[in-house]
Amino acid sequence: MVLGSALMLGGAILRFGAVPLGWAAGSPDPGSSPSPASAGDLATSPPAALASTDDLPDDADLWFADDFIAEGAWPVGDLDLVVASISSAGYVLEADPADLPVVIVAAAGEGSPGGGGRSVTVQVVVTFGPGDPGVSAGPILEDATGVRLMVLVSADGGVGLYRDSIESFDLLASASVAPPEGALTVGLTLDRGTVLVIADGVAVTSAAVGAEPVAVGLAVWSPFGAATVSFGGYRVWSRLPA
Repeated sequence: MVLGSALMLGGAILRFGAVPLGWAAGSPDPGSSPSPASAGDLATSPPAALASTDDLPDDADLWFADDFIAEGAWPVGDLDLVVASISSAGYVLEADPADLPVVIVAAAGEGSPGGGGRSVTVQVVVTFGPGDPGVSAGPILEDATGVRLMVLVSADGGVGLYRDSIESFDLLASASVAPPEGALTVGLTLDRGTVLVIADGVAVTSAAVGAEPVAVGLAVWSPFGAATVSFGGYRVWSRLPA
């Protein structure tokens, strides 16, 4: 577990979305998401959005936290397709246009936050730069085989849950929320074969998918032009099943 600004140097890895079989321009993206899932489709109750680590659920174990105050767990500089920096705005990614999401994995420690049947929640605060409606961003979980689950929220309020592997890049579920006027907290909870997507503390959609994450990170996707996204309040925690 890492609290505050992580100090593990050199472990963060820049990765790119796998080229999906049959993918072409015009495939679904978060900005074209349909209506939110109904309450009956949701598998579990969402955790509240965090303002700080003090707001964790009473039965939660914090596995990783970073407020992006200093360099450490995340790479900075020109990373190819993105330029990353730490500033008063948080962790800032200036993204070039790309056909698929660019993924950055944090140096967050070893092992899995979800061992022993525990649920895992990852969330981050996302703020978009002005005039970037086509960009989307959010947190990711990655398993030992390199398969990633990612939630991407767009500046116009689209939300997409994706599964990214070497074989394909698949949209598993989608929803829409009010376009964020400022910061938006977005995340996912992985619990016994179900992923629940959360936006500002509200469950918006879900999908049946299983994984045991061993890495966490961020993704940004800007298919139509250069864009800037900043991140804050990154949290990963686990809970024993109810």
